[in-house]
This record gives sequence, structure tokens and C-alpha cells, in this order.
Amino acid sequence: MNHKAFVEEVLFLWGFLYFWYKNGMNIFRNLLLISFGLVFAFPVMASGTLEVSQRSLGRGVLPRNGVSIPFLSLKLQAMGGDVSVSSIDVRRTGLSSSSDIDSVRAWAGYTRSLRGSVSNDDVARLRFLGPLLIRNGEVREVVITANLDMENFGRTVGFVLEGIETDGALRSESAGASLQSQQEVSSYAVSELKLEPLGGGSNVTIYSGWQRLGRFRLENNGRKDITLQSLSLKNAGSADLDEVFSSLYLYNRGNRQISRESVVGRKNVQFIFGDEYINGYVLEAGRSETLSVWGEVVVPRYGETVSLVLDNQSDLVGREVNSSYQVRSSGQDIQGRSYQIRPGGFQVSRGSSSSYRSRRSSLSPSYLWNQSYNPGSRDVVFLDTYVSSKGQVMIEELRAFVASGTRASDKDGNGTGNELADFDATFGPFELYINGRREDTVNSFSGSAGNAFLSFDADQVISGSMRVTITGRIRNDAEDGDRLKLRIDREDSFPDKEIY
Repeated sequence: MNHKAFVEEVLFLWGFLYFWYKNGMNIFRNLLLISFGLVFAFPVMASGTLEVSQRSLGRGVLPRNGVSIPFLSLKLQAMGGDVSVSSIDVRRTGLSSSSDIDSVRAWAGYTRSLRGSVSNDDVARLRFLGPLLIRNGEVREVVITANLDMENFGRTVGFVLEGIETDGALRSESAGASLQSQQEVSSYAVSELKLEPLGGGSNVTIYSGWQRLGRFRLENNGRKDITLQSLSLKNAGSADLDEVFSSLYLYNRGNRQISRESVVGRKNVQFIFGDEYINGYVLEAGRSETLSVWGEVVVPRYGETVSLVLDNQSDLVGREVNSSYQVRSSGQDIQGRSYQIRPGGFQVSRGSSSSYRSRRSSLSPSYLWNQSYNPGSRDVVFLDTYVSSKGQVMIEELRAFVASGTRASDKDGNGTGNELADFDATFGPFELYINGRREDTVNSFSGSAGNAFLSFDADQVISGSMRVTITGRIRNDAEDGDRLKLRIDREDSFPDKEIY
């Protein structure tokens, strides 16, 4: 049952129940209220009509390898309701073949279709990744562009509208092939730019300042200077660029920023050098340039990756000096190396573990390692180290783990040492000091025999450097040879840390 039929039946039921409502039957009164709610819970989803007109965008003679050449303009207007366009079909016309067309796209402002190719029946279907929504009364212009790849000149090529897939009615004007829409192809070929990735990938750590996210070599092997106007790269990795990075910039080999501005989206970044009114970045004939993408991580997404891709030839926009034609890039789907986001900027100083042993004789050396104390000794410094961060890190718990080399002889009589009960009978209680201020006291060990640790409450925000000191007591039951060594691990010692 479609939605319209459903609403009609509900309305019929509503009228029927109204009679019983007038007779005071409460049960039917309730049913009436329910049916009334259903009508408004499921409103009629009326689609509008899409009015379409087309006109050719002739530019005279074309280069045989032209890029993003506009052929057709479609004016789409929604009438009587919103209309969603999911795909547009265009037909190639002229004295050429489908193999002469490298790719076709539809552009609606900043929204573009997926790349389409001309099939053997001369039709190219251009699908939008998400439906192109046209509001009631709105007029949208869609421009059909194509990349050419012709070996012979003197041919003609054009495009006309074949059909549009929408969720509403379609009324098309001025449809059908038009000889006036065809353009002649010359023997002239525009210059090509070669873009290739450089270097290997690496880790990108947060709070480490500006870091490189990709390197490319751009070569102009032609005989004419080229003015670069923009470069768009897609992230083939998992990170959302506009959430992870504050901004992205493009630099040349001289560490000079050459992008006038950048537009960062979820999966794309566009570097703008100039436009038709402001000159861009000039790459002279026969020269090459090393380009580096730099950014600063501001929102950590550990394990996510950045891998920048030149997705389409038209994403590198440049023009020969004194020419209106866009140059080509040699190939597409050119992918840079992968960079992984890592939780850097949070460090524990070296020497973060100290060991102490119990002996009947007293020994007070001047160094901190392998010190010996009598049983019953208090305020023994078991750990003294620094934790540092280049950003702000909030911690709620600090775990000091029992490190290798620790020994606690059997204290509970079960014949096995180095158990939690043995540790508790030999050492403790312990106190945690942060920057000289006591934060918490722990009386016993947690975890298991093979993974024992002291768990302290530590509600702290680390910004810069923080001194961590753990002191404790050697109990009277400690035996000769008992030994405790503590360590702090960057990951496991701070299980609930949040890095800002």
C-alpha cells in the first residue's frame, strides 16, 4: 500500500468513527484520537516537478587533450515541492567516438558528480554521491564538463541531455541533439603537469606543532610557463580533516607558503593559489617544484590515517600563461604516503623506575638505585620521576607497576612468593606526591601476581612537566633479599587520560 492510499483509508476510518464519537462511546473516541495522530505522524510526502532547460556552452576550437571543458549548461527548477536528483544522463554527439572522451562530470556549484564514462551507446550516466536536492522554487545550474583524449584532430564533439533520474515528475524543454552544440577539436595539445609522491609515510603526533602530512614533486616538462590556481586533494585515509587539523597549508622547497588560502572539508582540502583576477603560483617551463602539505593536529583521533590523493585530473587547476585552457595532470588517483596519528607529546622521563631492597644492615648510599634499608624503614622514596606533556592532559588515575627484578618472599606460608599477599606483607603503605604535594595513600597492591600495581587517585591536568614521587614503608616482616622496583608506563599507567 502506498502512502496516499494509507492516508485515504485513515480518513475513511476517521469519518466512520466520528459517528460513534457523537454517540458517546469512549472506546471509539480513543480510536478516533489514535487515527487523528496517525494522519499527522505520517504526512503526505508530495514531490514536485522538475523543469529543465539546456543550452550549449560552445568555446570554439578545443585542444585535443582539453581538461574540464564545459559543454552543456542545465537549468533545473523545482516547482510544487522539493525534488532530489540522483543522476543525469547525457549523450555524446558529433563526429567522434566514445573512446575520445576520457571522463565526464556534472557540477552544481561545489557539488560534483562521480566520474562518468561514455558507453558504447554514446551515453554517460553521472551519479551524485548524495542526491542533489533542489528546494521548491529554487533554480540550480548544472554544468556538464568533459576531459578529452583524442589522437586525431578535425573531429567534433558535443553533449545533450538524455535524461534525469529524480523522485518527482520531469518536464524537459529544448531536448534532443543540436548540431550547434558541437565543437571542433584542433591539433593543439595543452601542457601537462606531472605530480608524483615523495618520501615515506610516518607518524603524526599531537601537540608537536606543525607536521608534514605529504610531499609531492610537481614537474612542468612543457615549453610554456604555467600559472597554478588551485590544487584539491582527497584524503583516502580514515581521518576527517576538518575535525583533526586546525588548518592545512602548502609549502615549496624553500619553506615558503605558496597557498593563498585553504578550504578544509571532511575528506578534501583545496589549496588556492589565485583565480582569474589574482595571479597564482607560476611554475616555469622545464622546472619542477617540491610541494609539502603541513598541518597541526588539534583533536586526537589515535590510529586514524591521512593519505592524500589527487583524485581527478581537473583537481589540479592551472593554465598556460596567456591562455584560457586548463592544463592536464599526468594521470589521476595519484596517492601519497600514509601518515598515522599517534598519541605523542606525552612522555615519562627515563629512569622512571627505582629499586630498593631490605637488609638487616643499614646502608645509605648517595645514589638512588639499589639502595638498602632496614625492615621498618619509613618514607622510603620508591619512585621519583617526571611526566611531561606538550599539551594539556587530564588524568584521573596513576598506576605504578611492579617492575622486573622485584622479589617478595613467601609470607602467607603457601610456598609461593611474589604474590599480592606477599607484596602487601613486605611493603606499604605508599603515598603519591605530585610536584611535592601529597595526593593519595594506598595500603595494598592491585592486579595480579604477574601484573601487580599501585593504583592512586590523581585528578590532575598535566601541562608542561609534572614531578611524580612515590614514598612508602618497608614492613617489619621484610626479609633479607626482598626487593621492590616500580615503573611508570606512558600508556598503561594513565588508563583514563584525556588529551586536549
